[in-house]
Amino acid sequence: MSKTWIDDSEYDDAVRRAERVERFAWKAIGGVSGLLALVAVVAAVALVAAGLALAYAMTVVAD
Repeated sequence: MSKTWIDDSEYDDAVRRAERVERFAWKAIGGVSGLLALVAVVAAVALVAAGLALAYAMTVVAD
């Protein structure tokens, strides 16, 4: 009985493509998460600035 060569090249190519797509997906998730964190920080700074401006305006008007 002779051994039959099993060609797994298509499977290996599919695995490589899937791994490449997975790496891209994780990079995209990381990028979007970073962008959302940046937006949250900017919004927090804007909120604090608006609060300080309002507090200053209230003290100026009160005088």
